[in-house]
Amino acid sequence: MLAPISQRPLTEPTVIADWNIQIVHGTEAVLRLQGELTDLSTRCGQPGALDHLEYFLRRPKFARKIPCLVLFYSGAHGKASSTDSKIVGAVLLYQYQLAGIGCRIFAADYHAGDRTLVGPQPFRAQMGCCACHALLERGALVVQLTCPVDLPVPELHCVSNAKDSSRWRWAASVRMMNGHIPLADTYEETLSGLGKHTRRNLRASRRHAAHDLGYTFVVNPVMSKEEFVAFNRASTHPESDEMTVWRYEAMKLLPDYLFLGIKAANGEWLSLIGGRRNHERTIVEWQMNRTGLTDYSLSTLMRSHLLEHEVGRGCKRLYFVGGTSHTMKYSQSTEYFLDLVTLRYSLSAFFLRRFARPLMLEHAFLVQAVGDPKLIWNRWETGPAGWSPSVEPESFA
Repeated sequence: MLAPISQRPLTEPTVIADWNIQIVHGTEAVLRLQGELTDLSTRCGQPGALDHLEYFLRRPKFARKIPCLVLFYSGAHGKASSTDSKIVGAVLLYQYQLAGIGCRIFAADYHAGDRTLVGPQPFRAQMGCCACHALLERGALVVQLTCPVDLPVPELHCVSNAKDSSRWRWAASVRMMNGHIPLADTYEETLSGLGKHTRRNLRASRRHAAHDLGYTFVVNPVMSKEEFVAFNRASTHPESDEMTVWRYEAMKLLPDYLFLGIKAANGEWLSLIGGRRNHERTIVEWQMNRTGLTDYSLSTLMRSHLLEHEVGRGCKRLYFVGGTSHTMKYSQSTEYFLDLVTLRYSLSAFFLRRFARPLMLEHAFLVQAVGDPKLIWNRWETGPAGWSPSVEPESFA
């Protein structure tokens, strides 16, 4: 983590102060805006950022979360209902639930932040502050979001004229992460961009497996749901049956899904890999390898064929969700992300560690972020006279 971002008082209103904000709750309400959000992503130079929303919102682990979309509108009247208004930005967060009731804790769904904030590049960081402001003003306890940024990171201006904003606090930091693996026009050119050790292993894995297993590489394997679940149970790191069934069914939600397999001469599946494709990008969501075959480096074997196949399709960037332990990680690009957390002063890191983690039932980046002792917590400054983002009335779900 890089040094925390310090606060600099805002001396004049930004363009964002003239925008209107509307907050939309619930899966169905968000999905109805899919077309407009896809268009917004393209206009803002973030193609694909908010594509495939049904695929993400239907995930089993999100059954306990309520999608919350903060929309920024501009126009002559600045109203979402106005015919001349236009969506100019969007922030997608999720409210956690306890016993079916929203608990007013909002967080991004993925700590890399690639589908959290979409807007004009000069205003993205400030849009994050405004989205947090809108939610805090309406009773949120904690709001955390992450978005990609370019260096140098712009100063943040967290300002408010809300009645209770004296109790609000914010902290921000910049985090460096491994990004994509660049793919060239040919497989051999792509390999030349990888490390010598990685290149050798990718090539050797094919020779070894071909000699002993007589395998076949299969594009879009034809498998029943039962076969898919059975293979997961026989894999080295099996997921729950619920998640496995969702992965199988979710492929139907993607217009261009990734599904590749490797099959032994005896008919057994050895490895499966899946994910999605979007705008010359391939995103690997999961991989399953049969247990008991560690001598054959099935992960490396599959990735060798994955690289060659995706290069052949014209893919230019290869991503691994959650990163990868494979030596290919040393060839990944470097990307920077802004983490912004805002909360009410009465809520301590101790409270979140004790209260938020049971709510989330998962490895929660939010809890880690709030509990980071290196963070510098700042007060929200009083904004220029009359400044307050206009939020259309609507209560939390």
